[in-house]
Amino acid sequence: MCGANVCLNRTADDQGAILRRPATRIALVAVFALTVVATLSGPAGAQETDPSQELAISAVFPEGPPDDATVVDADTLSFEQGDVMLQVGITAFGDCPDFWVCLWADSNYSGQMIQFKDPTTTWHNLSDYGFNDQMSSWRNHKNKDAKWTWDSGGGGTERCMQANSSSSFVGSGDNDEASSIRIFGSDTAC
Repeated sequence: MCGANVCLNRTADDQGAILRRPATRIALVAVFALTVVATLSGPAGAQETDPSQELAISAVFPEGPPDDATVVDADTLSFEQGDVMLQVGITAFGDCPDFWVCLWADSNYSGQMIQFKDPTTTWHNLSDYGFNDQMSSWRNHKNKDAKWTWDSGGGGTERCMQANSSSSFVGSGDNDEASSIRIFGSDTAC
């Protein structure tokens, strides 16, 4: 039964005849092609990431980012609800935001950068963020003192980072030795 361009109760032979029509076959191929393209391109609005930046994250975390890390963008990981950020791309002195303490892997505030926001009563172990024994320069962009140590948990040799100060190179004796950091609640800890 057909009416208003709609047919009901078609037989298998009728349906086969419809599929053999050139216009129907072209329409089916077009729908299939669009489905494949949409599937391969990902969700609407998805942005492609730079493969070199993805390689940067995998260089720090070959097994993938830690379970407690959130990927912010192609070269930034967030830890502890955003209080600790690891930048694996190219960074500079001006990339350290106001009210943060930043550590760089290379001298002159270059290379990977890890940044800490809030004062804490405990030490942050840099190994938790893939940054153990890497620091060469730092900036304390807070009005509170901070300290770093050679060993985890605040142990070993201790160095001070006074409020609103920086060091473009920690010196050959301290280079690549930082294992923990703590931001204090005042500017009198140093």
